[in-house]
Amino acid sequence: MVKCDVHTDKVSVPDGIWFLSTFAQDCEDSNPLIRALAVRTMGCIRVDKITEYLCEPLRKCLKDEDPYVRKTAAVCVAKLHDINAQLVEDQGFLDSLRDLLSDSNPMVCASSAVLLLYL
Repeated sequence: MVKCDVHTDKVSVPDGIWFLSTFAQDCEDSNPLIRALAVRTMGCIRVDKITEYLCEPLRKCLKDEDPYVRKTAAVCVAKLHDINAQLVEDQGFLDSLRDLLSDSNPMVCASSAVLLLYL
């Protein structure tokens, strides 16, 4: 995993795309902690013009086998909603959060419920 110290409000679009592609690769890592940290970091890159690049890795993490990754991805949906609410609705992420309400892990269920109330 790439470690970087980025002031995300000052990231240029090309740099943001590079960061997202790097973290998207980390979303495929065998270690669930790496996957969770990658999706969490991608959610912190708050550049509206590159949010569409976040959708596919986020969708995969919402369906991850590890509950911590799913919970972290749910939080990322809320961050993405703050940046581009229409994109979240168009991509079906609110439906994905609703699906997580019936998750087998209580941590995932609780986080999804709180996030849906927030949104």
